[in-house]
Amino acid sequence: MMTKWRSGGGTVLLVFLLGLALLASKSWATSYTFNYPDVTWDFTLTGFSDEALPPNGTIGPDILDLTNITGLTLPNPPGGLYNWSATIEALTLDLVPGNADDFINTFIAGLLPRTLPVGTYEAPLAASGITPLPGGLLNFEWHFYSDLAGSTPANPGDPIRRARLLLYDNTGGTILQPLNDILANMEYIWESTHGAPPYNLNNIDGSGTASFQITASVIPEPGTMCLTGLGLLGLGALGARRKKRAR
Repeated sequence: MMTKWRSGGGTVLLVFLLGLALLASKSWATSYTFNYPDVTWDFTLTGFSDEALPPNGTIGPDILDLTNITGLTLPNPPGGLYNWSATIEALTLDLVPGNADDFINTFIAGLLPRTLPVGTYEAPLAASGITPLPGGLLNFEWHFYSDLAGSTPANPGDPIRRARLLLYDNTGGTILQPLNDILANMEYIWESTHGAPPYNLNNIDGSGTASFQITASVIPEPGTMCLTGLGLLGLGALGARRKKRAR
């Protein structure tokens, strides 16, 4: 009786472990894609200064305020830990009303389509948070709202009508200072060319449209990895047993 169990029961156990491996590998490979084919927004970028010509710009935080957003929702995959990425297919900016901004948009179009890593975040996503960027030199802060006033945080699956993105420099200005010098120069040129007095408004604003995808790829939990390993071991043992019997 014991011999039969060792023969039949052992095979059943190995097949069971193999089934667990298949289930675990299916979970391991899961990813979710969220398509946003026609997103529009108005924006204002502040946090730098053109009160004096560079290199006297401020060091942040740089604040990007997106308003009147249409076509965007907060992604809502099942709960878990994911690697997030964004594939930008099209992006245009209108920095001066009535001006096509051809130079800027031609430059942008030459960089697209492009897939960019966003980071590792857990679902359900939070409406607000702070995360250090690679190297820890900059901190990225975000706030998503489901209303135009920016008073109601967006829940996963809600439309995003307003967003505030902040960039902090942890190096005393060595990272953001050069960027803000460039922004201050750009603002001064645009205002001098297209704007009307008074100048030195200390912001860059305009509108934009974009088409992009957000992908969330599952990061397997340690238990899932163990199940996969056990299943693979079971598969190997089953193959070895059959080979031994064939002799």
